[in-house]
Amino acid sequence: MKVKYRLGIKSYLGQADGLVYANFASRGVVIGKMPSVGREPTEQNTIIANRSRMIAKIYQSVSSAYKQALEVYTYKMYNLEEYQERISGNKYSTFCKLIWAAVKNSQDPLDLESLTTNGHTLDNCSQVESIKIAVGNGYLPEFLGYEELTAEIVSN
Repeated sequence: MKVKYRLGIKSYLGQADGLVYANFASRGVVIGKMPSVGREPTEQNTIIANRSRMIAKIYQSVSSAYKQALEVYTYKMYNLEEYQERISGNKYSTFCKLIWAAVKNSQDPLDLESLTTNGHTLDNCSQVESIKIAVGNGYLPEFLGYEELTAEIVSN
């Protein structure tokens, strides 16, 4: 079966003929898979889904300057040699990578439950307060110029 995509679509995620497709034009990759049918979600699935929703909610509260810094960082990160063969991400996927790395930190893990959104501010986020701090903590890879990405996660 052939699936045609219109020009200008950078990425696509959807269903057709009972398969789930994802098109990543920047890397020339189309992924198709059968959806999981009739399988009950496990406790682990539920935990990951809840945490992913929490990360999405937190991302909505992030300052626009921080999102711009994420965009710049993401562009530069996916131009690093070790990321050349990977499917390019966007600023949200980089944010997720950053948060999951902070949660998995064995010395000082970020507690997702403690991150609260008070209107448009975030509490308890000093480990990822800026891209510079997050890279310094080892949550994201280093590259020349990351030190300049100092926009704070919380708008003052």
